[in-house]
Amino acid sequence: MSKIRSIADAEEGGAKTPRKPNFTDADVRLLLQKYLEKTDVLQNEENSVINNRAQEGEWERIAQAMNSQNPLLCRSWKEIRKKYCNLASEAKKLHTKQKANMLATGGGVVGPDVAARSYEELPFWARFILEEILPGVIVDGVEGGFESETNAAAAIRSTSRLSVMRIVAPPAY
Repeated sequence: MSKIRSIADAEEGGAKTPRKPNFTDADVRLLLQKYLEKTDVLQNEENSVINNRAQEGEWERIAQAMNSQNPLLCRSWKEIRKKYCNLASEAKKLHTKQKANMLATGGGVVGPDVAARSYEELPFWARFILEEILPGVIVDGVEGGFESETNAAAAIRSTSRLSVMRIVAPPAY
């Protein structure tokens, strides 16, 4: 059925809209620079109409700056926000893979997609996001915290602050 529909669309001249070109390195650098200037607004997690409108306004200003750099290509603020979210997500993934490879203790073959990379080999945008934009807690975790997959009881016993643990039974009704 979809083939018939696409043939009919082609006969009527209903061609798809052409794909926009990829973001260039200059576009990504400008996006990250403008984002860094407004991190206080864009990273505010308060969920209010005022904050949401302020964030939308900042994304629109970033879009205007990017569109003025390349007037032949007009990107919406939603496309630019999506690009930033994708870059940040990819930077976190690359950092996690790099960190896991550094902590790996043998056994098995490292696949080509998980090849060990030094921090300097990360793309410029990934290093910039990890160093300048994302808080260390998001990237590296909480100091002294433990992974949820580990045995919580062993982690509690190993912490020095919790020397005495008292279990209280719930009151009987």
